[in-house]
Amino acid sequence: MTCSFSGLCLFSNGQQQPVSLSFSEDSVSAIYGETFSNTLRVANNLNESVLLKKTVSDSFALIGLPDTVRLNPREKKQFPVRYLTSASLISTVRNKITAGYRITGKTGALVTSFFIHTPDVQQFILSVINPVNYLNTQTNTGTVQVKCINNGYTDLTTTLRLKPYPEGLEITDNNRTITLQPGSQQVLTFNFRNRLAQNLISDFSLSVQAVEAVSGRELGATYAKVLVLANEKRFAIAGSTDASLINNSAQLSYWNTTNGLSYYQLGSRGVAQPSTRSELRYNLNLNYYTRPFSGAEMYDSWIAYKGKHLGAQVGNIAENLDYSLFGKGVKLSVFPDSSNAVSGYYVKNNYLLFSDITRQREEATIWAGTYTHSGKNNNSGLNYINSNDPFTGVQTNLINARSGWQLKGDQFLELEAGYSHEKLSGARRANETGYAAGFRYRYNKKRWSLLSDNYYSSPYYSGLRRGALLLQEHIDYHFNPRQHVFIHYEVVNNTPRYLSSYYPALFHTKTAEYQLGFATTTRGWLINLRSYFYTQALDQKILSTALALRSTSWHLAADLSYTINGHTMMFSGDYGNVRSSNPYLANKNYNVWQGRFSYSYKLIGFNAMLQYNPFYLIQEPLPWQQGTFRQYTLGPYLRFAALNNRLELEASDNLNYYGYYFQGWSNTAQGKVSFRFKKTWQVSAQVMYNTYQQYPGYNFLQTQVSITKSFMQKNAPGYKSLSVVFFGDKNANGSWDPDEYPVENVIAALGQSLAQSNHKGKIAFTNLKPSVYKLQIQDGNGWWLINPVDVSLTRNQKLQVALVKTATISGKIVSEKNAFLQDAPLLEGITIIAASKQGEQFTAITDAAGGFSFNLPAKPFTFSAETREGNQTITNQQQTITIREKDNPLIIFNLTDHTRKVDIKQF
Repeated sequence: MTCSFSGLCLFSNGQQQPVSLSFSEDSVSAIYGETFSNTLRVANNLNESVLLKKTVSDSFALIGLPDTVRLNPREKKQFPVRYLTSASLISTVRNKITAGYRITGKTGALVTSFFIHTPDVQQFILSVINPVNYLNTQTNTGTVQVKCINNGYTDLTTTLRLKPYPEGLEITDNNRTITLQPGSQQVLTFNFRNRLAQNLISDFSLSVQAVEAVSGRELGATYAKVLVLANEKRFAIAGSTDASLINNSAQLSYWNTTNGLSYYQLGSRGVAQPSTRSELRYNLNLNYYTRPFSGAEMYDSWIAYKGKHLGAQVGNIAENLDYSLFGKGVKLSVFPDSSNAVSGYYVKNNYLLFSDITRQREEATIWAGTYTHSGKNNNSGLNYINSNDPFTGVQTNLINARSGWQLKGDQFLELEAGYSHEKLSGARRANETGYAAGFRYRYNKKRWSLLSDNYYSSPYYSGLRRGALLLQEHIDYHFNPRQHVFIHYEVVNNTPRYLSSYYPALFHTKTAEYQLGFATTTRGWLINLRSYFYTQALDQKILSTALALRSTSWHLAADLSYTINGHTMMFSGDYGNVRSSNPYLANKNYNVWQGRFSYSYKLIGFNAMLQYNPFYLIQEPLPWQQGTFRQYTLGPYLRFAALNNRLELEASDNLNYYGYYFQGWSNTAQGKVSFRFKKTWQVSAQVMYNTYQQYPGYNFLQTQVSITKSFMQKNAPGYKSLSVVFFGDKNANGSWDPDEYPVENVIAALGQSLAQSNHKGKIAFTNLKPSVYKLQIQDGNGWWLINPVDVSLTRNQKLQVALVKTATISGKIVSEKNAFLQDAPLLEGITIIAASKQGEQFTAITDAAGGFSFNLPAKPFTFSAETREGNQTITNQQQTITIREKDNPLIIFNLTDHTRKVDIKQF
């Protein structure tokens, strides 16, 4: 890559460049937490000496370029540069690092650059524990569990937003903000309530979106299904699925409830790899009831095979094709190559694989076909569904397509469209067509980010979003990486219509939101302030009387979270003034406020929520409801582990009130204890007690005891295994001496595998493809690698890996006085570098007071500081300190600011 000139050029197009600049590599791979390097080549093509002065700052460089370069006639020189891949580097330079010089005494500038690219590692992973969740019609409530994993290298603060479709589900503890440390994960439980008691729609789709709290960008999205349960037995089944089963395991449980239901449950799941290019997955859930009746049911059970070119699944099938496939049947797939797949389905939409105790209604028969393409910059899909439902009498044909492109720069565009035809048989014959279209565009560049998400479907469109107008426009402007303002506009209109009388459209809703906000982060605080205008419309039938409600409201809201030393606290407040047209309101102009608070620290935490007056039209009173609407929630929880994590205890309670006149209290208390023995066995017991003030006859106690056996996974043909034993290297000599001992509870990563060392310090990684792996410590429990560990896995191997204790060392930037400066220099954002003799590099960023701290292995390190301002220098660089487990000295760097410094020269 040769240099480019800006300003006035010193030569015409045909002239030779006086000085040429280029990097030896045009593109360099950069992995988070590791260093990368390149070499700048400089050549003087003139017959005279030249002096170059640097014009582009390289404050992030561990090994930087010289400020001046003197070249003799026709002389060539090379200068190495080295950087540490960090979040601050990537956010500042994006994907390009630039070097620039000017020739003293001549006009023009010399500029060259090289690109850096990071491997495609998904920093944030979002998933639901159970893709299918249940709503009990007795209590109108249910729960969904969401797992969040920070797979990156920096702390991540995200807000989780759940949205139901169609309208009708209220998430009582929505918009929850959490902070995850690198490598950590958290499971969150969200409670939902059916706001429309007369809603007869059989199921809901629930989208889960994770949004980065600082930037507002989307980190991930997933979805879950919510099904309505019609009786108590089915509710007990719904709560019995143990999501903690691991691969290749079997579990036998016994359940008993005070409402007279008892049954045994057998569950198993796992994966086997017959060859390097194929895998076999299975899942089994079987219940055998002993009282008040006897018999067996099987559900969520299937076996699936995937090879290089063919795949098949038999049993229960649950997939989202913009049409719900949730039943029993067969799926066949063909994979022409790694980017394309064609699948065909035959499904009976009944989630019970078989039952000899329950008579199910006649299910819909579905034939479907799909095509998917997954490319580097494009993902596309085409679906066709034919459904014949004898219960509703509706025959459906649906086709939909979706395609997304990763455009130049950080841009993404997605288009989708659909067409459907429904035919009603029987005495009331009818035909209706429907259509849908949508587009989604995301754009990020420097200070600006934009998200436009739009979708429309006609009232009779057969997809999951029937009769919907969904508009979302979001614009962010970033003053700096920690502060931004945003504008948000959102419309959600639901006006579905149905041919079948089984799904009467009892309600239509329309909402619009106009929002303006500001967000900032500083010293562990995350602050989000916003104001929004909200309109609602609800059309429904009450006792055969049409009721049209309208409301407008203006709100002020704030979200505050604070994280320090593992403690995370979050407060969210919303205050608004509402004007409603509800004829059953005594005061049609009222104030509403809502407050949420959560706290978590290691093993304990709680969530709380208070709401005064209705936020939604559906919460406003109807003729038979008197008094004032209130909602309260308090949910403490505790997790405890002992005996090297073999004994685990969980306990939680959720006290909730919802409604008028204090008749809506409910409480759920639950606890679980488990004990792991002989490595692969586990026994557990759990209890759950539910009370409902409105339904005293429905209070019941549910207990469960179980035993679980997990099976050691063996290597597939051609795959290898790695056994690692960690030991504490007291003298840091890299050898296991007699007085040194193994280190347990170390969480280590090897590629995509994650494991924890046992009491013997051992970790076993199995089923690994032959390759070169880097062993990384995710949570060292106070220990760290003495040297980087790279493993070339061409055969099964055993390694002893030395660890050294980590310790905290702190320091401070001290500004020297400057008589020419009225304001003290900015001390925040200065990069501090700690380098070991083995080449390891660690960085820290100073806070507003100039303070910084490291958690480093106990061995020698050399500390240096890199300022971003060219007029600032550190006078005492390269401080070498031997880190000890305690009593480490305070590191002091002296900063001199040369702003407005006057140099007097005698002529």
